[in-house]
Formats: sequence, structure tokens, C-alpha cells
Amino acid sequence: MKLADFGLTILVATLGLGVAGLILGCSSVSTHTVSVDAISDGPTKFSSVSYRLLPRDPVLTREVLQYNLAVTCVNTALGGKGMFAVSGNVAPELLIEVDYGEAPMLVLPGAPRLHELYLQLSARKYRGDAPARNFKGDEIWNVRVSVKDPDPGLEHVLPLLAAVATDYAGTEHQPDNSIEVADTAPSVVSVKSAVVGSRGSKPRS
Repeated sequence: MKLADFGLTILVATLGLGVAGLILGCSSVSTHTVSVDAISDGPTKFSSVSYRLLPRDPVLTREVLQYNLAVTCVNTALGGKGMFAVSGNVAPELLIEVDYGEAPMLVLPGAPRLHELYLQLSARKYRGDAPARNFKGDEIWNVRVSVKDPDPGLEHVLPLLAAVATDYAGTEHQPDNSIEVADTAPSVVSVKSAVVGSRGSKPRS
């Protein structure tokens, strides 16, 4: 078994246990404090809108397992809003740039070490007449979500971040107004279930 396949198997098994616990109705429900920073160019349509995902930084694709997971999470969350991904030579209505990682945090002496883990989506109009700019036109909406967690592993929070990011895409929301999100939120459960069922599918772009 390849190392990447083994890692994905462990990840899927871990998320599978979490989803199973939600389905069985665990008495202990975890909640997460999520910072949301969202802007929009105006009223936003999602239903039946086509899109293509692009990594904001091509370096992200080097970590294949993590990139596969991020793409699966984002595609599932956007699909829940009625959007659909296109591939090949099909021109989408939107190009959505994906960025994720760990942002630097100031660690105070004596305080527990936390990691700010984030996911950012930027939707732009597709412009077939602008190849020099990778077909990217005006920005329609931009949303960045993050959590502070003692675990630096981004994989365990990507489903949550993808669900929240798409819930707030196309809205105006200030980052200093954090929200509380439960693991049992329907959008979060939907994304986690899709990850469990993906079994290492290749990323779509």
C-alpha cells in the first residue's frame, strides 16, 4: 500500500467514526468557534451556476492527499448550494480560487499553543478573452473562515471550514463577529459524509 493511500485510509476511517457518531446521536456534541470574513459584490446566485476550482497557489497541489481532501470538501459544499463543477474544455460561469493553510499566530508566554487554520474561497467571473490572467475576471464574492485549534493538522477541520465557507459565501460578514458551529450542523455532516465516501478520488479542477 502506498503511503498516500495509507494516509487517506486513516483519515477516512477517522472521519467515518465521527460521522457514525453523529448519526447514532452522541450525547456529546462538539461546537467550534469560527471566524468568518466575507464580502460580496451584490446579490449572488448559486443554484445551477457552473464553476471550476483553482488553487490560489500551485504549491498547494504538491500535498496531493490534502489537496484531494480540500477539493472534495469544497465541491460537496458548493454542490449543496446547487452549484456544479465543470471540467475539460467546458467554460464555467465562475472560477473559484481555493486557499488554505495555517496563519501565523502570536503565542503569549504561558498560554497554550493554538494554530489558526483557515480556508479561503474567491469567486471570479470567467473571462475567455483574458488568457494572460488565467481567464479570471472581476471578483464576485470572497469568504475566509478560520478556527483556532491546538491540533495543527488541517485535515480534521477542512470539512467544517468548507461547510461554513459556502454557507457564508455571497454575504457580508465581519471577522470580529465569530459564530458557533456544531458538528451536527447539516452542512457539516454532509461534507464529512462525502469525504468518507470519496475513498481517495482524484481532485477535480
